[in-house]
Amino acid sequence: MKICLINPPYFSNRFPGDEYSSTGFTIPHIGIGYISAILNKHGFHTEIIESMGQNISMSKLRKILKEKQYDVVGISTCDNNRYNSAKILHMIKSIDPKTFVFLGGYTPTLTPEETLRNFEALDCCVIGEGEYTVLELMKTLKAGGDYREVSGIAYLEEKEYIQTKSRPLIQHLDELPFPDRPFYSSKKEVRLLSTRGCPNHCNFCAITSFYKRCPGKKFRIRSAENIIEEIEYLIKKYERIDNIHYNDDSFLTQIPKNLEKIEALYQLLKAKNIMIPFQITVCAKDMKPSYALLKKLKEVGLYHVFIGIESFSQRQLDYFQKNVTVKENMEALEVVAKLKIKATIGFIPLDPYVTIQEVRDNFTLLKQSEYRNVRYEYSDPFSNLIHMIAVAGTPFRGKLEEEGLYIMNEQGYEFCDRDVQFLNVILIRWNTLIKNISYKYYYIILSEEKGNMNLSKVLKDKMTELFDIYMDFAIHLCDGILSRHVTQERVDAFFDLWAHKANRINVFFDAAKLEIDKL
Repeated sequence: MKICLINPPYFSNRFPGDEYSSTGFTIPHIGIGYISAILNKHGFHTEIIESMGQNISMSKLRKILKEKQYDVVGISTCDNNRYNSAKILHMIKSIDPKTFVFLGGYTPTLTPEETLRNFEALDCCVIGEGEYTVLELMKTLKAGGDYREVSGIAYLEEKEYIQTKSRPLIQHLDELPFPDRPFYSSKKEVRLLSTRGCPNHCNFCAITSFYKRCPGKKFRIRSAENIIEEIEYLIKKYERIDNIHYNDDSFLTQIPKNLEKIEALYQLLKAKNIMIPFQITVCAKDMKPSYALLKKLKEVGLYHVFIGIESFSQRQLDYFQKNVTVKENMEALEVVAKLKIKATIGFIPLDPYVTIQEVRDNFTLLKQSEYRNVRYEYSDPFSNLIHMIAVAGTPFRGKLEEEGLYIMNEQGYEFCDRDVQFLNVILIRWNTLIKNISYKYYYIILSEEKGNMNLSKVLKDKMTELFDIYMDFAIHLCDGILSRHVTQERVDAFFDLWAHKANRINVFFDAAKLEIDKL
């Protein structure tokens, strides 16, 4: 039985510098890797197609599917790639309608019935963690059995939605084989999981909703010994690893067993002299209590943390159900500064009920925080989403629907304050301009690869200058809307003034690239 697992592209085309980002362009999908590994362990042969990481376009993918004629295809589907997932499903079924196709991941787990009705000809959805569900599904199909009896799936039977018995979350993570990795990028970076699940309850996050769909303890922990075993396996396989990205949803979760695991991991890394740079994702409230532990982790390679700050407005933090305070957000960045490591943050200044004054205060506090000084230079400095997105299947989306605020637009709702609606349109336009400059952060990496450290420093300073321009633009925009100096009639003149400032940075980066190319 020929089995293929596909990670679809998010976009139609690649962008310059993608190979320097810590995304699907440089790191294989770890969820697909785990499913492939457990299938291979039980005698099935799988092929993984990483559309972004292996630079496989939709047209090239069609040629592969037509040539290979797979019996079963699994597609990992989320909000960002659902349209391409639908195209791939149609592609597969047009080549051979008998090919069995299942979808797994966030979208089919959070909205299985909607997914089945929208994805015509889809055979089933895999709900929750896929390892043992897909294994049972493959065993059943190979034996000629009835796949509809497999636990953990959903399907349509003559247009009737049917969901089988829920499959519990995997409780013993050490029993899983190490994930398959179909490619290893020039960045020499790997992704690891030391835990699964998230103990937090942010209402906008698909992660929390994903784990709530299945019974069993939500937050599970690998042993430090098992993690080290995988790291040593990867060192042996690849010879050189320059970066480890721990893909845990909340690495520093303040549960005794998790803290004991981190301490044990530190001790083993130190004892075995494994000093590979690594980065983690954390909750802001966990930073200050973990100061001593973070200090130890820095000794064995910690250099970068992603912090889910989201906002410096307590109303917003409460609305998002973050269970964190503005003070804790500020303290988290102070910890990073004190430890002299780097940070990237999640920042979402707009929600349905936000006011212009709130947005202004949010950007002002961000500007005054330590973030400017600790910002990670080797990635896009602007991770903010501008507005909260109403992802299907999340409590945030459900609340909007209950309140009659949900509509079919980019963010999933209209803002209650019309001035914020105006602000949102301008910020989207501004972000498009800034993104066309900020993605050039990889010039910093190129200059260092060519040995020009002076140019690297200058480019870092210019990127910080761009960050300052962004903050000042947002604050002055809010002031202009509040004072009625920025209106529909005057907005272009205001925008052009600030765009000119930003474009000076763009011109500098383009000139720097010419110098880099000569080196």
